[in-house]
Amino acid sequence: MKRQFKDIEARRQRMIDYNHSRKYTKELRLKMGAPKKGKPLSEEHKNKIAQANKGKNNWTKGRPSPRKGTKCSEEHIRKVKETIQKQYANGREPWSKGTRGLIKSWNKGQPMKPETRRKMREWKIKRVEMLKNNGEPIHPNIGNNETFILDSIEKSNGIKLERQYRVAGYFVDGYCVELNIAFEVDEKHHLFIEEKDKRREQEIKEELGCQIIRIKDY
Repeated sequence: MKRQFKDIEARRQRMIDYNHSRKYTKELRLKMGAPKKGKPLSEEHKNKIAQANKGKNNWTKGRPSPRKGTKCSEEHIRKVKETIQKQYANGREPWSKGTRGLIKSWNKGQPMKPETRRKMREWKIKRVEMLKNNGEPIHPNIGNNETFILDSIEKSNGIKLERQYRVAGYFVDGYCVELNIAFEVDEKHHLFIEEKDKRREQEIKEELGCQIIRIKDY
């Protein structure tokens, strides 16, 4: 019995040594995987794979991306744009949440041109209109006292204000077309975004050539 057990162990060891020394070509791997193609893995098999890979690094970890630093051709960019437009037309998100996060991480820390910022703002507005508002124009949330303040300005000055006036990818709280004056009602949270407000105000001035009056509501 002991001898039979030894023979089995020796045979098993010879098979292991043979498999380790064997070179698996691409054709051989495809041939080996063909019988299992399309068959779902059992939970036991999945657990074995997970245990075998436990503590091991991902095969891509630390390796440079083969596409890093390469530029897409004009033809490729055109095809991507056409695909995105088709997905918008069908009411689908062009990218998953994970993909959008990955793209954002790639661009993190890189300076962005004002033209790029504007295109991104306008693209976000268009995306919300297409996916969540059936292509109809959207109206952003307004402050608690914004309506009352702008109504008071209209009555006291005898003017008409365009509410949530869209310009350069932004929404101005109130805009008087006749006097070319924009009114912004700032709530308390604007204390923490002063730099962003300054950049926003500058871009609106460049677009409309208007005067901006800021009203504190805190």
